[in-house]
Amino acid sequence: MRLLLGVLVGYSMRGKEKRLITVLTTVAFIVYIILPAIALLALRLETYNRSASREQLRPEFRRSKD
Repeated sequence: MRLLLGVLVGYSMRGKEKRLITVLTTVAFIVYIILPAIALLALRLETYNRSASREQLRPEFRRSKD
């Protein structure tokens, strides 16, 4: 990440290779923001489904509203 950030800062300071800056920024955004967000969402859904299936398997351990 530091290498990619350094390359982005270096090229942006020069002001040259606008297309390269755009491509590298897009790649950094996808790799460091989008993919981890998708992975965390998948983990959250899996955890939710696992806890829901445990509740269905053991209904006798649910708290009663009485």
